[in-house]
Amino acid sequence: AAFTKYGVRDPIDIKQDTLYGDEFTQFDERAHRRTEKRLLEEHERAAAAFTKFESPTTTTSGRGAGTSGKKDGGAGALEALFEPPTDLLFEGSDLDAARAQATVDHKWILVNIQSASEFASHCLNRDTWSDPVVKEAVKSSFLMMQMYDTSDAGKKFLMWYRVSKLPCVAVLDPLTGSKMYSKEGQFVEPQTLLDDLLPFLDSSPMKFEGGGGKREATEATTTTAAEEEVVVVEEEPPAGHSDAVTVVVTLVDGSRAKRRFLKGSTLNQVFLYCKSQVPEARTGRTFRLVSRIPGLRLDDPSKTLEEAEVGGQVLMMDWTKKN
Repeated sequence: AAFTKYGVRDPIDIKQDTLYGDEFTQFDERAHRRTEKRLLEEHERAAAAFTKFESPTTTTSGRGAGTSGKKDGGAGALEALFEPPTDLLFEGSDLDAARAQATVDHKWILVNIQSASEFASHCLNRDTWSDPVVKEAVKSSFLMMQMYDTSDAGKKFLMWYRVSKLPCVAVLDPLTGSKMYSKEGQFVEPQTLLDDLLPFLDSSPMKFEGGGGKREATEATTTTAAEEEVVVVEEEPPAGHSDAVTVVVTLVDGSRAKRRFLKGSTLNQVFLYCKSQVPEARTGRTFRLVSRIPGLRLDDPSKTLEEAEVGGQVLMMDWTKKN
């Protein structure tokens, strides 16, 4: 290199060039894909951390020799600690089917939404759902569902009931779908859960008393049991009538009754129609109508069908008092 008279090297000539081109871009994309794959694998390993335990592989000679690739008793016992309570769970993930079954069984619905990445979820399996007293309480008064937040059913539940923290333990009314109790984002000790569920253990959904007052229920007007009431229902509007709505009712025997009413008709007309279809209701047995839409109450027979928003719905007829 040339130097000036002061002993300083001449400046380097200016050059222009490309630092990276297509080959570098392709390399960067491959690296990004590898990173995504690694993160996905890490997430899957985390999700399975407390549901499937692999026994360690012994590579050194000595006490553990010959056990490579086999599941030992310790790993099996550890896996069993965090197993879900399969003996308590409803067979199915459909909430509507669970509500129908719970209504028949006169039980509440107990829902547990789990997150594989939350250790509190696994502690519920290990400590709470395995507790003998909790098991007996759940079997006697609840139909239990357990879902993960990543499943379709779990995602729907989180959206419908606005659950923001996991794990979640909730009690639902099978008749209305209303959330009666909820604990979110924490592990619930067995005794704490039993204390919280005590009001539900003392009463079925049909006779529940909570919050200082008995559950409101619409009762049809009754006569003495020895007489059969003569029921008069308003005339059914013709098909295609602009002000008509169709209401479907699942009667107490499981059959369905379908009829058109005017939007301005009162909810009491639907009650009268149900009585006309069920002889036992005409002899004095009281009943109520329940919507499958969570939170929609049908406890005011003076409301119009338009106000009650029952047009196009499938309602459920249920005895107020069970024989």
